[in-house]
Amino acid sequence: MDNYLILMKSLTLEIIVPTYNRPDSIVAMFDSVLNQTLKPNKIAIVDAGSQSADYDKYRPLFQNHNIKFSLIRSIPGLTYQRNLGLKELENDIALFLDDDVVLDSNYVSSMMSMFENDNDMKIGGITGKITNMSVTISPLSLIFRKVFFMSRVKDGSLLSSGFPTAIDYKSQGISKVESLSGCNMAYRSIVFETDKFDENLSRYAYMEDIDFSYRISKRYDLIYIPEAQVAHNMAPQERLKDFERYRMLVHHHHYLFKKNVSSRFKYWMAHHISLIGIPLQALMLKRSLKGCKGALKAIAEIVANKKVFPL
Repeated sequence: MDNYLILMKSLTLEIIVPTYNRPDSIVAMFDSVLNQTLKPNKIAIVDAGSQSADYDKYRPLFQNHNIKFSLIRSIPGLTYQRNLGLKELENDIALFLDDDVVLDSNYVSSMMSMFENDNDMKIGGITGKITNMSVTISPLSLIFRKVFFMSRVKDGSLLSSGFPTAIDYKSQGISKVESLSGCNMAYRSIVFETDKFDENLSRYAYMEDIDFSYRISKRYDLIYIPEAQVAHNMAPQERLKDFERYRMLVHHHHYLFKKNVSSRFKYWMAHHISLIGIPLQALMLKRSLKGCKGALKAIAEIVANKKVFPL
């Protein structure tokens, strides 16, 4: 009888992986999922690319581990692909993974243990520790980021400017945060009854994970657990060039600030100071003239109130 009650309490997990032209990267991710000490119930691949992995090879391997394998064809667009995967969500927990991550063998068990021990269901989402992310910021860069209210390593909270801070993977223990990392973020299925990923944030969809998780943090606790470890081997394919990347950064930053952050004067001041800081950072710290031009173009479009979404 006790074993029966334990089984009734167990939550089910579904992994959703948007992918686009990274057949080699996704194979390493597949292998790490198959290596888990606690297996997921389902894995859904939302493929928008013209180059695909050999899914026919992996389908029976997943099935041998009692993992349902689903392949969904899609048009490109990260937020669209995430929402498309959610339309076929069948389990209690949805774990979004990037196609270029490799999970530690205890990743799933660590994450699911946290959810299952949350009897009051206060936890809406969880993210794990990215083991190969080493953020080294020079003293000059840190001062610059503080002056212009820009992203820096802190505690996973949002700044008054609307920029997120990164989790301090070196020293931060289990803790409550305001945003989850898009490369590995798990949510209870109940959160999707009222919230979806914002499809205005198209293509590479910069900061779409911050937008979604920050909205969820208003209703549920979001938790960082260092025991759930993952390597993010960021694939170089399909990443934007400096001009478009900085243009997108400015537009998405401004759009999400207006959408999610308080309209009080001190927040708007911090936000506009951060907008000034973006092209200056590109030019002075990154030595990217194209990045600076991209950021300035976006600021000019914002001042002119030019509608640019989707970028």
